[in-house]
Amino acid sequence: MEENQHTEFKESWHDEYTRYISAFCNTEGGVLYIGIDDKGEVVGIEQLIEKLPNFIAQKTGIMPLIHLREKAGKEYLEIEVQPSAMPISVHGRYYTRSGSVTSELQGNQLNMFLAAKMGLTWES
Repeated sequence: MEENQHTEFKESWHDEYTRYISAFCNTEGGVLYIGIDDKGEVVGIEQLIEKLPNFIAQKTGIMPLIHLREKAGKEYLEIEVQPSAMPISVHGRYYTRSGSVTSELQGNQLNMFLAAKMGLTWES
């Protein structure tokens, strides 16, 4: 398994990773793995399963599915994110996913994204 449009690996959790949750919601959905390095190898995690659901909900307004998994005696988290019909932001910033890259939307890109999410066209 490798990183792509729908998959992101992180060795440990950092609160700024809510941007990946936002990006997955704002595009086609995806899975964020915590406790897996960029090569796809499980490195293990600290106890996060109790903290993350509420933290993510507070920052994004959504509640992703979070699964505790194990491989070779090491635990990792699988954060499953569904695409959202509404735009999802983190601290007022909107993110999308293209390939294995998460980008913040700004300017005209942001305007077009918000209009499309709300079903608006330039004619309306």
